[in-house]
Amino acid sequence: MFYSKVFLLITFSFLWGCKSDSSDSPSASPQENEPTATTTSTAVNDESPNFLVFIADDFGVDVSKHYSYSTDVPSTPSIDLIQGDGIVFENFWVTPACTTTRGSLISGLHAFSSKIDHVPAVIPSNTKTIQQALKSDFLKQKYQTGIFGKWHLGGQNASATQPNDFGVDNYFGNLFNLPDYFNWDYTKNGEQGSSTTYHTTVVGDEALAWIDSQPASQPWFAWVAFSAPHVPFHNPPDELLSQYKNAESNRDKYFAMVEAMDTTIGKVLSGLREEAKKNTIIVFMGDNGTPLQAMTTEVFEKTKGKGTVYEGGIRTPLIIGGEPVINKGTRHSALVNITDFFATFMSLANSKEDLPAGLVNTDHSYNFSDLLTEGGGSNPRRTTNYSEFIVDSKLSWTVRNDRYKYIFHDSGTEELFDISVDIREENDLSGDSSLQTIFDELKNTGKNLRGESSGTTQDGEDIRAKIFTRRDGSCKEYIGDFHANVTDVKNSKSMSSSLKITYANNECTWVSNSIPNHDYNDGNSSFVTNVSEVVETFNMPSSPSFASGTTSLTLQYDNAIFLNGVKLDLLAAACYGIGTAPLGQEKVGCGQVKTPWRYDPMFSDNSFRTDTHNAHTQPDGAYHYHGTPNALYDQSGNTESGVVGFAADGYPIFGPFIDDSGTIRAAISGYSLKAGARTSQANEGAFPGGNHDGTYRDDYEYTGSGDLDECNGMTRNGVYGYYITNSFPWVLNCFNGTPDESFSKN
Repeated sequence: MFYSKVFLLITFSFLWGCKSDSSDSPSASPQENEPTATTTSTAVNDESPNFLVFIADDFGVDVSKHYSYSTDVPSTPSIDLIQGDGIVFENFWVTPACTTTRGSLISGLHAFSSKIDHVPAVIPSNTKTIQQALKSDFLKQKYQTGIFGKWHLGGQNASATQPNDFGVDNYFGNLFNLPDYFNWDYTKNGEQGSSTTYHTTVVGDEALAWIDSQPASQPWFAWVAFSAPHVPFHNPPDELLSQYKNAESNRDKYFAMVEAMDTTIGKVLSGLREEAKKNTIIVFMGDNGTPLQAMTTEVFEKTKGKGTVYEGGIRTPLIIGGEPVINKGTRHSALVNITDFFATFMSLANSKEDLPAGLVNTDHSYNFSDLLTEGGGSNPRRTTNYSEFIVDSKLSWTVRNDRYKYIFHDSGTEELFDISVDIREENDLSGDSSLQTIFDELKNTGKNLRGESSGTTQDGEDIRAKIFTRRDGSCKEYIGDFHANVTDVKNSKSMSSSLKITYANNECTWVSNSIPNHDYNDGNSSFVTNVSEVVETFNMPSSPSFASGTTSLTLQYDNAIFLNGVKLDLLAAACYGIGTAPLGQEKVGCGQVKTPWRYDPMFSDNSFRTDTHNAHTQPDGAYHYHGTPNALYDQSGNTESGVVGFAADGYPIFGPFIDDSGTIRAAISGYSLKAGARTSQANEGAFPGGNHDGTYRDDYEYTGSGDLDECNGMTRNGVYGYYITNSFPWVLNCFNGTPDESFSKN
């Protein structure tokens, strides 16, 4: 299924710059022909669509007839047909080179995160690919996946099985660049051989044969990765050409290679079975800008093409078509990035449930499926676009909005262009004081995305008795330096809290002195140990992901850190019959996490000497919550609760109140009291007897009867988080992500 959708999407991408007809004249300018909703084709139905993705190597908008930049362009009648049956995207960004673009397509990540940031980079072994995602259990049907042609993600020494190792069911093609299109070595599912048949022809034939072998009920994703029109320039076989036979100049040979590729695309499309045509999304795109020998210098300067982050290096055609696509024959000005195909394909692939949190990095990959199947406008749109590249160990990165583009170079040079009128990037506006705000905004946007700084810095903010209402799901949105002057009520002592949250390299760091932002020690009994400043440091990922299974709470780890700098430790309580106190009075001493009948400090009759905030001290004086941190959210129930902290795995913790279709109510735990009398358990120190009443954690069981999963979390508005509840387990009962080692008490 996933491959079907991808196939359609990629074909449309290649036709991105096409007109709404298939004539040889250039298309309208980017400001014209914005799409209007049509019903000339059906939207993606309940079936999982196929994805057919064509990617051309070294093909920029300056040599595409589907854009208005030049009339001296090769003939591409097959791509014209995709354009006529789909959408041309005016503002599509890739990276300046083949390896880095392929890395972003397959991972959904920008290069600084995927680590595929130069040529010849090697795809990291822990990369989660779109091919693997399309085989997930949450899909109604798992996809079959195939890649045909250029891989180039294994550096200079890629293993023969590398594509298959990353979820590709069928791989045929060249692991590296081609020295010769007529005599070349191939790899097919780990086996290697050689061919003297023209490369473009063989790649198309292999793709079509594999697609034709798929059962009608089996969704598929086929990535057809041509080496053409990458060097070496040459004359293709005459049977693939009509206009560019016996070319002499490099530019004419380049045009001939494009025409031969287009002929092969037409052969693949015409060879699809009728049932596949009805359910295939087709994408066509270029992987980076046009090389110097073939680029149209009237459009881009020679020094600003392939291998650079200027428009000539990163703006390429994107055309998406096929019968499932609405808005046929239109153009769209939406900002689209090569990373966005991951989120878009996964959205189009029919799933049995919401996509798991963390599957898609939403800081990198935006879902634009609504532009293809719903008439457009229902999903969040990109307001900025980003690209980067490292060459000769020198980094350049760029970010743009709908008009202006900022570029940073390792040399220290910074540039600003108005690319709405200056696509050649000739007029550097970085010295224009009237544009300083735009310059700073774009620069900070790029730095925040890269993890060099992020979020709204709140330096020196006094958060005494603050009610936290923001709902941003990433810890990086809360960086700042916070303090509060508070009172130890029983001891009439003033204390000062300190919390600093920073962000770098996709990770948040919290440094807290463990003093809360509210008065404390105000319960019926004083704390056994007085509160002291205990400085602790915690780290967590800013974009967490689900682990393969849940992780249980353990005494060896703290559970969470809240936005007032206080940690959560739910299990630090005694078990019945363990310790030196008389039976029924044990409140400390149960260090064995698997021992049953652990007291629940939130049960009112247990008298754990917590204050009114369900907190007390550890032996070292560190203040910590044993349950609901009720001072951090509005308890009236009149408004939806915000984020009050983050769990050790990086997922947010929300207050209890949710907006349920206009009604504000508390989230409901999926746990219930067990019925009847307690029964003895293995490894118990003593058996308390009696009925299940909530005294012990073992009095509860997960029934799934509420809103929340076994860990006390759920996904709302695309964000997974844990929720405070007014019943067990109060905050969380396990981790869906992986707890960071910094939360270890050791």
